[in-house]
Amino acid sequence: MAQQAQDVQGLLQAGGLERGVEQAQLEAARQTKVQDITDPYQRLSFVSDIQRGAPSTQTTVSQGFAPTASPFAQAVGTGIGAYAALAPR
Repeated sequence: MAQQAQDVQGLLQAGGLERGVEQAQLEAARQTKVQDITDPYQRLSFVSDIQRGAPSTQTTVSQGFAPTASPFAQAVGTGIGAYAALAPR
């Protein structure tokens, strides 16, 4: 019975990790789409500023799309690390 509980727990952790990876992929795709949508407007604004001779506000604003781990992904990683450290070998 205890072995079955450990098996179920392991499957739950693996499923949670898989779900976290899939969510990270969806978030990266969403951020790429946002960047693709806003890029023409940023370029147009930049060219307009050059033509007016005004400094471009776009050059001072940098929008990074660094991947960030969700709290869920962090919890799953912590759980897997703890499980690996405490699991009988």
